[in-house]
Amino acid sequence: MASPNVGVVVNDPAPKVGHWRIWHSVLLTALVALLFLVPFVFFATQPTTALIGTFIVLLLICVLIGQGVTGLPAGILIDERNVMSLSRLQMLVWTLMVVSAMIAGTAVNIQVGDDAHAAMGWTIDSSLLALIGISTISLAGSPLILSTKKDQNPTQLEVKEMKDRLKAQSEANPTNDGKVATNEFPSDARWSDMFTGEEVGNAGYADLSRIQMFFFTVLVGLIYAMMLLDMFSHFTLVKGSGGPLPFTGFPELDKSLVGLIAISHGGYLTVKSLPHTKSADSNGDKDSSNPVG
Repeated sequence: MASPNVGVVVNDPAPKVGHWRIWHSVLLTALVALLFLVPFVFFATQPTTALIGTFIVLLLICVLIGQGVTGLPAGILIDERNVMSLSRLQMLVWTLMVVSAMIAGTAVNIQVGDDAHAAMGWTIDSSLLALIGISTISLAGSPLILSTKKDQNPTQLEVKEMKDRLKAQSEANPTNDGKVATNEFPSDARWSDMFTGEEVGNAGYADLSRIQMFFFTVLVGLIYAMMLLDMFSHFTLVKGSGGPLPFTGFPELDKSLVGLIAISHGGYLTVKSLPHTKSADSNGDKDSSNPVG
């Protein structure tokens, strides 16, 4: 008589991927409804409060989506390497600010003109378009650069040193995909990932290009947030007056600030493209394209 198969129980420290449940869908529907109730109904005559409220609801939607996909509240910032992405954070910040201003600004215009078509006649300044374009290029270019390094093999010594270094810093489960440092599970992602290197050779070390880009993003983001709040605080609403629409366009960013962001992103992508890990092929080391245990 054949003996039954004996299963091996393995402890998986990672949360289940694909945690989306029916309550996520219900809550998402409620938040989308709230996204329009906040500026159009609840705070229709309070432009600044409508702007802030819309931003908060959009942020909650992003948190819900991230939690539903990865099981983690900050999941929307975790990329395919299971690390926190600085490019994703930057794109998220600009998206939330711009979209919240679009919705709240349209609500303000409707209160004055009662014409939905005219209420959406606002324009987006060229400096803001340039800023969003730079962030988009960085978000798309970052994984493109790293993809070229996934086919390159690091030395086993550097892989071992990386794992020892990262395990000493946290309880993560570091591994590698070619020369690119990765984590085994989404739960291994840390906020510090945004400020450290992405290759086997420099993972766990502070990356000044990333730190610089973070500071510039915070600086310009805060400046633009204050510009939006100042603009909305000066809107005067006379419901149904048919007068000039308050929100006709976004604040214009100083070109020097846009240039600062462009230089920062250029340096970030340039540093990312440079080699930070020795190649196994160059010194005869054994192929370590597969993770070292």
